[in-house]
Amino acid sequence: MNLLERIKQMIQGVSGEAEQVIKDASSTREMLEHLDELITRNEVELRKTRQELARLELSERASIENIKSGRVGEREKEFVLLQIKRTRTQMQNLKLKADILNKNIELHMNLVGKIQAMEAMDLRGIEQSVVERVMLDFEEGMDKFRDSVQTGEGVVQSRDDVLTSKDKEDLRKLEKEIMGEETKPRVMDADLREIEEEIMAREKAQKSKPDKSKEEPEAQVE
Repeated sequence: MNLLERIKQMIQGVSGEAEQVIKDASSTREMLEHLDELITRNEVELRKTRQELARLELSERASIENIKSGRVGEREKEFVLLQIKRTRTQMQNLKLKADILNKNIELHMNLVGKIQAMEAMDLRGIEQSVVERVMLDFEEGMDKFRDSVQTGEGVVQSRDDVLTSKDKEDLRKLEKEIMGEETKPRVMDADLREIEEEIMAREKAQKSKPDKSKEEPEAQVE
């Protein structure tokens, strides 16, 4: 049994994109080329995901700034807060997608390295036990790959169209989080105004008092 047949035998009964590439290959060279194409597709998709994530982060930042600056009225505030909440959910989903794509790329590159090592060993006539040890690492890499994909596919988030009391509470917490940075400056401004008023009151009281230092004693008549 040659190297290609042994690799294919190892993944029998397992389905997946990388596994299908291996099953369809007519040579280890073709297998490596298709895996490289798979890595490239994942990298392109990862780049798009990161760009979309950056766009959503800018959108979230702009919405937060609108609330903090007071450019959003009370009636509109709830809609903006809901938009921020949706944007954060989208970012969480994109972050999960990016993590899976990163893991796929890492594992696919690892598989390519293992196949290349086995191919080189097979051509050089390395002992069967050494090649089998590399193949064992290869199989463990495939298991990790399948686990990461299954974890990603199993993540499902449900959303309710109607706002519940919990949704309202979440929005209030979100608003407090956003406005929290302004709490301290506002308190500080109030303290400064109080101190200023106290100083002005003291100065006014001081001015209203007669200046005794300027008063001269009356001349005594003998």
